[in-house]
Amino acid sequence: MDKIIKKISINKSNVSIYFLHSKDRLSISFEAYSSMYLYVGKSLSSKEINQLKKTTELTKLINYSLSLLKKGHISEYRLREKLYNKEASKSDVDFIIKKLKGTDLINDEMYALDYIEYSNDKHIGKNKIIHELSNKGIFMDKIKSIKFPYEVELEKAKYQLARLDKKYDIYPYEKKKAHIYSSLLSLGFDNDIALSMISKIEYKTSSKSLEKLHRDYIVLYRRYSSKLDNPRDINDKIYKSLRSKGYSYKDIKREMENNNAYENDF
Repeated sequence: MDKIIKKISINKSNVSIYFLHSKDRLSISFEAYSSMYLYVGKSLSSKEINQLKKTTELTKLINYSLSLLKKGHISEYRLREKLYNKEASKSDVDFIIKKLKGTDLINDEMYALDYIEYSNDKHIGKNKIIHELSNKGIFMDKIKSIKFPYEVELEKAKYQLARLDKKYDIYPYEKKKAHIYSSLLSLGFDNDIALSMISKIEYKTSSKSLEKLHRDYIVLYRRYSSKLDNPRDINDKIYKSLRSKGYSYKDIKREMENNNAYENDF
């Protein structure tokens, strides 16, 4: 049954339509209002009313999409996911995606390339880049088409090696290498590059590592000397504990000699 418009009220955020002989009020978007010639006395069919509602709902979904894009890039996959969570139909989602792609508001390829450039400047490895792009909803077919030159990955890893070498300078040589290797993998570098990098680490004991060795020795000496009476047993326990922490025999021996605790056959 057709409804006759009794009143049209243009509000701040929408347009309200009132009908004769009815308490119903139809709230529509400005886009819906401008899509159809509406005036007081006009008769609206059920089909026309549904069309106004449809246009209004579509406008809400478009505005919602734009609000997400204002916060930063959102991939096509993530936007589809969020629109479906709003119970949007597939045809509406396809329409919105096509509309936004047409204005480059959604451009996964451009975003991926921009993110890679940013990540390369931060010296992040390809595996972490791929993982992050996948998490952001970039389709895998686009990710697979991206090239990661080995030479570029190698240069980024060299930069990270220099940084990590300083970061883990306090650790004994073996522990230091293990930490750097693990860090390079977590930064997204391939295993062969990580192994290549740690093979470049020179064997040396830093002053920071020796200071830590001394502190660890004092702690262990206090612990075992309070439990054991035999000096040889104390030294044996200390030695095994320090070795498990990654310190070399040579450095442990020197520390024990400095503390008059070394025995050739401990």
